[in-house]
Amino acid sequence: PFAMVCAAFGMALIMLPMTEVASQFSDSGGPYLYVRHAFGHFASVQIGWFHLLTLISTVAALSNLFVDHLSTILPSPPSISVRGSIIAILIAGPAIANYLGVQTGSVLNNAITIAKLLPLLLLALIGLFHFAHEPHIIHASEITSPGLSNWTRAMVFGLFLFGGWEDALIP
Repeated sequence: PFAMVCAAFGMALIMLPMTEVASQFSDSGGPYLYVRHAFGHFASVQIGWFHLLTLISTVAALSNLFVDHLSTILPSPPSISVRGSIIAILIAGPAIANYLGVQTGSVLNNAITIAKLLPLLLLALIGLFHFAHEPHIIHASEITSPGLSNWTRAMVFGLFLFGGWEDALIP
């Protein structure tokens, strides 16, 4: 929990300058617009392309990661064709829902959000029930003993979790 709070403050340090720059413009475009205004058309096109490449590679990496995690609960590792089919379904499903209309995409988004939040809520309730009967005190050694490398990994993971806010500036 402390690493998540530290990551949130780290992301706030990134968000504050971006918020200040965004307040200076009334047009849409996000980083593309800001760079075009400051450095010209060539640099802004590079920013736009790198943003697009980042989105595409993120979807690819997270789809691949999902199949990796899914393969741990399957009786046997999926073949390359099954793996590719699962990834295709992961990408095509939301694309088809959004193609069918905003309302269909919204319903899918709400269903996925509920599917993500219900297990977290269940875990929190089980944890509260467990610790209500057997309270534990967190000692300082439990926070400091993981070491610097584990804290660094937790911070990078936390910064990744808090990412994505910049996409709201682009439309």
